[in-house]
Amino acid sequence: MDQDDSDSDGYLSEDASCSYNGETESENHLKVQNKEIHLELAQKMKRLNGLKAKVMRS
Repeated sequence: MDQDDSDSDGYLSEDASCSYNGETESENHLKVQNKEIHLELAQKMKRLNGLKAKVMRS
């Protein structure tokens, strides 16, 4: 087995400051924004379906 020159033991760090460990602030912001967009879309779809039903009754 070939040995590389790095000091790594092959395990990921548990240090929260590592960029690959957990979500970044921008990822968290995007998740919140995504939830808000989905909520807004659901509300608009509900309103649209109500308007469609109203048109069908007339």
